[in-house]
Amino acid sequence: MAYEPLLLGDDLDKYGSFSKGKYCIIAKKKSEVPDIKNCVVGEDQDGFKVAVIGDSHASHFAPAIEKWATQNKVSFSLVSVFSCPPFLLEEDRTNSDSQCIKFRKKSFEDVVNNQNIKFVILASSWYEISLIDEADKLEFSKNFSETIKKLSEAGKKVIVFGRVPNFAISGSSPISCIETANSFFGKFLDKKSSDCITQSLDKFAQQISYEAIIRDEVNKHKNVAYFNFFPFFCDSDSCSAAKNGKLYYADSGHLNSNSADLSDEKDFMELMKPILIDSGGN
Repeated sequence: MAYEPLLLGDDLDKYGSFSKGKYCIIAKKKSEVPDIKNCVVGEDQDGFKVAVIGDSHASHFAPAIEKWATQNKVSFSLVSVFSCPPFLLEEDRTNSDSQCIKFRKKSFEDVVNNQNIKFVILASSWYEISLIDEADKLEFSKNFSETIKKLSEAGKKVIVFGRVPNFAISGSSPISCIETANSFFGKFLDKKSSDCITQSLDKFAQQISYEAIIRDEVNKHKNVAYFNFFPFFCDSDSCSAAKNGKLYYADSGHLNSNSADLSDEKDFMELMKPILIDSGGN
């Protein structure tokens, strides 16, 4: 089967938008950091209860969140700044970028001071940036705990999205591999695009161990839920960038718009259920 790339698109305006909604996705340096209330998708532009903040991984989950929110008539705000994990502290040892500092300061102020916001979804690459060595692990734990503490003190319930498997371990992304396989050169070498999308589980051992660190941090706090996306892409033997003939990756570590399918997963719906209950749904 020849898998064709499906990208979110690269038509970025001042904020950048990967849908017809009003996500604020900042992929350019020196871009304006928007008010979170100006980044709302859904009918309730003023009374939205859900805020999604994070780095580029927050943006690649946007199709799934929007699909779920649309089906359940829930409005949400999403602000994403690439390469900027969503910690409350303005600056940390692993990231002193001025754009990131502005984003953290403004986004968390907006969330904490908005009494309508009851739920905060944090999404990030997490360990790729923050768990490089022991010093980084300690700082990650400190920053993560402080972030959760401040949000909890402000009466917010937090949902932490883990990251998805990163296929960079294969030496090339599924997309570039597929493009090569579909080229004249790839066909000449009898390279199959299906060979590009699956890697044995043992190659992801370090990523899975890091995921456990994130989960342990989450478990230290009340009113915090965690979602592990690895089971969607991995079984007991391997991890795959595609399922049932559908490719889910835009590059080695980010999902394309097919990520909307995640919202149909039973565990995903269960995770988001408290939002519906709070909103008067089932």
